[in-house]
Amino acid sequence: MSVLYSERNDSERWLIMYNNDGKFIICGNTQYPANILDKLFSNDTLEIYTVHNRFIPKQSNFTLLSKDQELIKTCNSHYPDVTIVYADASDDDILINNGIKTAKAIVISYDDDRENLLITLSTRQLNPYIKIIVTCSMVETMRPKLLRAGANSVISPSTISGNKLASQLVRPTTTEFLESFLQRDDNHFCAQEIFISHADKNSGVTIEHSEYARMNLLILAISRDDIDEITYNPPNNYILKDGDILLVLGIQENFQKLSPYTQYHLKDLDMDTSN
Repeated sequence: MSVLYSERNDSERWLIMYNNDGKFIICGNTQYPANILDKLFSNDTLEIYTVHNRFIPKQSNFTLLSKDQELIKTCNSHYPDVTIVYADASDDDILINNGIKTAKAIVISYDDDRENLLITLSTRQLNPYIKIIVTCSMVETMRPKLLRAGANSVISPSTISGNKLASQLVRPTTTEFLESFLQRDDNHFCAQEIFISHADKNSGVTIEHSEYARMNLLILAISRDDIDEITYNPPNNYILKDGDILLVLGIQENFQKLSPYTQYHLKDLDMDTSN
């Protein structure tokens, strides 16, 4: 989290976040940009969910920046509504021209960690509030540098693959269950991220007296944007607060029964944009 970001108070941060244009940028020369688009747009629904629980149109809000001819060819044929630009994302002017200053998030995935570091640094300078997700191969040496440069999340594909192989070896049933649970689009159960805003009727209420308890929705963990900490299995007397991000597990129909200010699938009704 950058210094500029942390110096802002909550109302300033969220106002900026709500006023941006909702663009998502993906750049790189690996297979992961195509994998991301495939995962996001693999079903027939018209929208996908953002981390702060707003609707965004599919494909039209995404821009791919790459100079990898094969990657561009693949994405052009499968995702006609994605803006695909043959360009070098390490060029600040390219980033600016493609909306980096108002974008919500960027995924940076080059096979050269130094390239990832350079683009991360430029992105954070151009947009102090953007969420930056970066892939990294040399985890021990590069991950701390990427975090200092402004990355929010540093993902090591090799580490993830190794962990998955180990899990399949020692916990095959659990691993297969979790993968099936998280990846099936027709699953009756689902896990959702829910952001607690100041207008949410659950703000200031304990978990046991919240809508989630009444709807038999289980809060597995709580995190916040302003601190690097996650509370797992929070107690029933935990008081939900403005800024909490909940990981909630439950039946889809029960999510639909939540009040309008709480429903994960509605846009943010609490923001007054008339002023």
